[in-house]
Amino acid sequence: MIPPRRRTPRAASLALCALLTGLLCALLGLGTPVHADDASSLFTSAQEAESRGDVEAAERAYRSLVAADPHARLSSRAERRLAWLDARDEWPEALAAYLVFVARVSPPPEELVAFEAVTAAMPEGLVRRESRLALAASWDRLSARSDSAEHAARAEEAYDSALAEPGLEGGDRAQLVSSYAAFLGRHGRTDEGLLLLDREGHAAGSVRRRLVLEGRDVVVRPLAWLLLTALGLATLAAQVAGRRRDLRLPPEPWGVPLLATSLATLGPYLLGRWYSLEAEHALGLLAPALALVLVLALGLGDGMRRIAAPGSWRAAAGVLAALAPLAVAYLTLFDAGEGPLAH
Repeated sequence: MIPPRRRTPRAASLALCALLTGLLCALLGLGTPVHADDASSLFTSAQEAESRGDVEAAERAYRSLVAADPHARLSSRAERRLAWLDARDEWPEALAAYLVFVARVSPPPEELVAFEAVTAAMPEGLVRRESRLALAASWDRLSARSDSAEHAARAEEAYDSALAEPGLEGGDRAQLVSSYAAFLGRHGRTDEGLLLLDREGHAAGSVRRRLVLEGRDVVVRPLAWLLLTALGLATLAAQVAGRRRDLRLPPEPWGVPLLATSLATLGPYLLGRWYSLEAEHALGLLAPALALVLVLALGLGDGMRRIAAPGSWRAAAGVLAALAPLAVAYLTLFDAGEGPLAH
């Protein structure tokens, strides 16, 4: 006679886990809408219809989604899109043209010109205001990519047309003024950008600060490059003169200074990488540039020692060597967007 099989604690635990897993799956199955795939398909169809400018098809798809499952996650998004479309139905043709235009990521210049003609024929209202804003932003991005004077002129015209649009107030106008001022600053017209901010009574502290710094950069940048060039030429001249003057003088022991230089430049980079990956690019550029400047400063000091330079020369060389790291830090961080212009 075979004895009855005894259930071990481990088997009981496995059975309990299987039961709990089954219950969890059942609950998840009950909580998941039956029409989840259909809702996603309807929402995708509505978005595709919007990108084609087919407003009626988009509204039908959104309404079908809401009717099929009002409590679905996508239903709330569909209701918001329906409300957005209903608020802009003063002229269906204008809304359709706007939807087709904003669906393009980077429209070419000919499409921008064509949409400008369509926008000019639109009746006054919300769709025409938003079309003006979209045109200004598109021309701005195109001018930044192409660096074309013609595209920059078209962007300026688009900004002026958008600012003159009736009913453009509040946050939309403030955002447009900020973008227009930043556009003028990028094209070397800082004073006009600041004047625009003052005329509109728009604070835009970050934009104003950026414009002021960009205007200051016109003066500071050439001085920084002049300072670095002077350091390089002075180091070269001091080394050449020193070697010609007394070849018996033992060279400066550079091992320890170079090691200290490497630690001084790589330290901030490693700390920045550990603290913030966003600063890694800027500090990665700063580290080798700063190392090169410090090596030039060491070379300048060695050359001054070799030629037994007078005290005034040594003082001038010390000032030059002290200002050079500031110059290279300014140039590197300014261009990397991590310095005074970081947002």
